[in-house]
Amino acid sequence: MLDSIASPQPEDAVARKLLLALGSIVAFCLLAEGVVRLLGPDISVPGSSQRFRFEHATAAAHPLHVRDARYGWRLQPGQRITLQTGGADPSANAMRTNSHGFRGGEFEDYKPPDVMRILFVGDSNPMGFGIANDEATYAVGVARLLDRHLGGRTGFESINLGVDGYSSFQARRVVEDFVPRLDPDVVCIQVGFNDHTLSAVPDSAVSFDRPAILDALEQAHAYRWLRRQLLILTRQHERAFEPVPRVSVAGYEANVRDMIERAKGAGATVVLI
Repeated sequence: MLDSIASPQPEDAVARKLLLALGSIVAFCLLAEGVVRLLGPDISVPGSSQRFRFEHATAAAHPLHVRDARYGWRLQPGQRITLQTGGADPSANAMRTNSHGFRGGEFEDYKPPDVMRILFVGDSNPMGFGIANDEATYAVGVARLLDRHLGGRTGFESINLGVDGYSSFQARRVVEDFVPRLDPDVVCIQVGFNDHTLSAVPDSAVSFDRPAILDALEQAHAYRWLRRQLLILTRQHERAFEPVPRVSVAGYEANVRDMIERAKGAGATVVLI
């Protein structure tokens, strides 16, 4: 009887072994992460540091952004973000985002009959990256100037659909999604500054919709180091990380032409910037 009381039950022994195994795995992972970080972050990054890797794009990891399965990333929705631009008045440095993940106030699909709606599509230029005050972006300025000089029976509304880091591939998706539903009168397109940036694969070959656990693993130096070693062992590293433009010249032309046709098909006038 005493022996049966003193000895642990089989279930307890199994639970202890599982906890011990789990603790050992966690400890090993933490130790490996610490060693790789101590040796230096460069050894965990495949290829030259000059090469742009899409999955490590600063735009996708910037505090202003959240990952998006459709576009790769977008601005954090519904935020009022104070940017450090050196201005004396912090309230003038607040960038506002709407629930759609774009810069500016909320907008509705329905367009009143007495409003001329202007969409701005593209990258950091129409978005106004580096311009903290929303009122100082040219998307807002255009509507303000038109109201001042041409206002009267017609009002002018600007909707800013630009996001920093976007290529023409992403802008094309934005046009596909928003031009038909917003019924714009004018679509202004300024994009292309990010297309020539080098990446492991073209934007068209990237799967934005991936499990969240992979995003978490990408933050671990040990995980990236291990992946690099596996690529080297399988002799895939030479071609796997040969940089290519995010969008080729031909791809850029095709994307812009598609955006133009879609905008015209919706009855809008197109302005290329």
